[in-house]
Amino acid sequence: MCKFCFLCVYFDLRFKNKKICKEKYEQLKEEHKSKCYKNFTGSSGKMEVEATILIWQRSLAKELRYKTVVCDGDNSTYKGLVELNDGAAPYPNVKWLKRSA
Repeated sequence: MCKFCFLCVYFDLRFKNKKICKEKYEQLKEEHKSKCYKNFTGSSGKMEVEATILIWQRSLAKELRYKTVVCDGDNSTYKGLVELNDGAAPYPNVKWLKRSA
């Protein structure tokens, strides 16, 4: 997950400094959209939670089950995992452990 794209910033600066017109700017942004690295908006803390949830959910498709999660002092990632599957945690009927770092 990424909150930043150098090429988007480059296009923005070129447009802001009047090096390219609005039409060219919009064309470049549209062509770049499918290759853009920026795929997350929000805080870095929220990105940690979303990335963890994405990885744990992907494990179901790969027939893999995580049994331990190591968290820092912030419980937001743990809470995000617990809220999956209507509060049944990442995997219904499977016990897993939380460890603090």
